[in-house]
Amino acid sequence: MSPQDGVLTKELIDKYALNDDGIYVATTFIAYFAPDTDTNYKVVHKLQQFNDEGIPCDDYVVEDTETFSGTTGEEITPATKIYDGYVAPELQTVTIAADGTTVVTYNYKLYAYVISINYLFSDDTQASEPVEEEFGYGYEYAIRSPHVPGFKANTEVVSGTATKAETINVYYEFDMSANILVNDQTSTSAHGGDELNFTITLVNNTLQEVAGASVTCAVPSDYTNVVTDE
Repeated sequence: MSPQDGVLTKELIDKYALNDDGIYVATTFIAYFAPDTDTNYKVVHKLQQFNDEGIPCDDYVVEDTETFSGTTGEEITPATKIYDGYVAPELQTVTIAADGTTVVTYNYKLYAYVISINYLFSDDTQASEPVEEEFGYGYEYAIRSPHVPGFKANTEVVSGTATKAETINVYYEFDMSANILVNDQTSTSAHGGDELNFTITLVNNTLQEVAGASVTCAVPSDYTNVVTDE
């Protein structure tokens, strides 16, 4: 015999174990158990992080936790999610534990993108060694352009957010600058391409006078061919 609704009541005992003489006789009751159809399990979604240099590391942070229910002992394959900039992991198949402790954890890896920077002169020849940096999706990078003596970069700091692979060209232009002081009073700056409205005469590479005034001229030592003879 079997109890109804999983409860062995006195009414059932009397019905099946009490004989016509009102005496209880040895009786075997068999309980049948069915799997619970409302057993909870969790699915945890974790996203990979990047370190201070923008490189994906072993640190994963919980982005979302889902709670579902199913039948105890049933095999399940929870779905993954879509996150911008992340690679979805392979699906996992597990069995729902009776105590509701089943947890499926999905770790999503960051996409990594290479930022390539070429440092060039105006004729597309190389001004400095190119740079390649790999950053995790969403990292905000800032890469300072190298110093090239006598030239100025059109972009001093290359910055952006790593959302795709990119190749960036930084161009260097000739940057002649001179600070000219006349009689310790007037200061003038001249840059490449500017016309100077005065004449400086060099005798044996020594600055002389301009219109009778005492002249000093500071020109970066990096520069070559700053003064040419006509």
